[in-house]
Amino acid sequence: MNDGGHLRQEMDTTLGKNVTKIVTPKVLSKARKFFGCEELDGVELEDDEYAGSHWESRLLFAEFMSSSIGLTAVSHVSSMSLALLEDTGFSTANYGVAQDAGMRWGNKAGCAFVQQKCKSPLQTTGDFCFDQNSTNVYCTQDYLATARPSNRTLSTSVIPTLKA
Repeated sequence: MNDGGHLRQEMDTTLGKNVTKIVTPKVLSKARKFFGCEELDGVELEDDEYAGSHWESRLLFAEFMSSSIGLTAVSHVSSMSLALLEDTGFSTANYGVAQDAGMRWGNKAGCAFVQQKCKSPLQTTGDFCFDQNSTNVYCTQDYLATARPSNRTLSTSVIPTLKA
């Protein structure tokens, strides 16, 4: 694949899997600022059924170009997506329309958020609910509803419906 030097594939020993990252200059600059992580060396792409075509939703949950777009009521166009369009020559970006400020998930969460597994004890951003008391009610991540914590696992038959 001729990606013009925009991608890097590597084994991430912390995550225990191969990852593909976007490594263009403007994407890196915008991602480092968004996550608050100057040592960030690329922005991961999804590795599930949407491999390589979306941002990794573990990192950019409510972003328009993540595969989680059907799982949240609100999606945002981030400066990282605009930077990708600019770095790859598809568009000149107007960063004034970026909606980074509306994205809570991962915003200024630091390097541990980016570099650790989902639900890692090192992630202390408040984006995960470990409360085992199912009677407590919390605001959802997008502040549009209230919800109770659940440790249930979705069956594979439900997941395609949620992503549709």
